[in-house]
Amino acid sequence: MQSVFSYAPDDDQALEAAREWKGTMVDRHYTDDIADPAQIHRNGEDEVPDEMFTKQVICSSDAGTHVKRIRAIEKLGADVMVLMNVSGADPQAGLRFYGSDVLPALRNG
Repeated sequence: MQSVFSYAPDDDQALEAAREWKGTMVDRHYTDDIADPAQIHRNGEDEVPDEMFTKQVICSSDAGTHVKRIRAIEKLGADVMVLMNVSGADPQAGLRFYGSDVLPALRNG
């Protein structure tokens, strides 16, 4: 299974970093002839409320939240998982966070 994560020093920044991916959640972008990236972005902002988006994307500064959401995906039957890092301007911080806090917690629990 695949999911998307965003890490930042606080939850609002994590959401802001991932916001550009809202356009991927608009179904008609996969069926209609919409090729303008600006229109795709606008449709995502207009049609995908933050509450819905954060249920689909892991946006948090808290390792426990990331671990909990990954475990929930695992319970759906995933034995292989791909996590796309959309941590905005500092994707390396997301990688460091996963290496130091998230992956060890997944291994130990």
